Amino acid sequence: MLGAHIVEKLLKANANVFALALDIDHNSYYQRNVDKSQFREYLVDINDSLGLERVVSQVQPEIIIHLAAETQVKTGFLNPKLTFTTNVMGTLNLLEIIRNSSENVEQIVVASTDKVYGEAKVLPYTEETELRAHGPYDTSKACMDLMCQSFANTYDLPVTILRAGNIYGPGDLNWDRIIPGVCRWLLQNEQPILRSTGEMIRDYIYVEDVALAYLYAGAPRERTNNLSIFNVSSNNPMKVMQLYEKLCVLLVNQHVEPLIRQGNVPEIAEQRLDSSLIYNQLGWKPTFTIDESLLKTITWYRELKYATNN
Repeated sequence: MLGAHIVEKLLKANANVFALALDIDHNSYYQRNVDKSQFREYLVDINDSLGLERVVSQVQPEIIIHLAAETQVKTGFLNPKLTFTTNVMGTLNLLEIIRNSSENVEQIVVASTDKVYGEAKVLPYTEETELRAHGPYDTSKACMDLMCQSFANTYDLPVTILRAGNIYGPGDLNWDRIIPGVCRWLLQNEQPILRSTGEMIRDYIYVEDVALAYLYAGAPRERTNNLSIFNVSSNNPMKVMQLYEKLCVLLVNQHVEPLIRQGNVPEIAEQRLDSSLIYNQLGWKPTFTIDESLLKTITWYRELKYATNN
């Protein structure tokens, strides 16, 4: 999802784009909405170091946006080996290739997450907040985050790390997440299922805002050191149940009582991000309101539903 929106914005900026993907989902935003005639696509696994090296050697990129990861908290809980292998060793493959053979690289923008902060004693998280990740997914991303910091500080690689909140928008096909899941259930006239009572607080941020943050982070700029770290936030955290009520109103114009099924995957109770640093240093700030962006998201799911039903 995020990669597809970033590619769209890069193409509009007349960038010379090369996109790497593990595989292609024909219902994805990338497949359905992005004009792939304008750039070169490679199918390669980040865990395949030789295949990855061949692509990087051929492309000789100046800017690398690294999004490849096992991104799901639930998958991390059920399959920690896959999660750590992809998120840690996959990233190490990329960093080693850049360190050893890619002199043209001017900027490496890396996707971390707010989950690396874990249960913080003081909120909102700032970029100085200690990383206290707990679960397998969270910890794998914290390891990746720290490893990227290490390569920037030790080998002078130009690294920018972005730690975003919960990203949503057109193209999210992970039905375990609240926004895609509730949209699908309500569009199919089914009772939504929530894996908690909805009291957890999250920072939800629209994918187009996040994609723009990556372009800001990858743009040429004066640097005082090799490492930059930025939080990316909507600055509008809310309870899961508040978000659920918004979705009900926008989708069916009434409350639909959800079925509560407490999950067995431990989750952080409250997450709030302070993203003032990226605004102060790069000038980025979110531009979409929650209602505006949810409407755009719901429209995409409606179109997907009707397209796949025909």
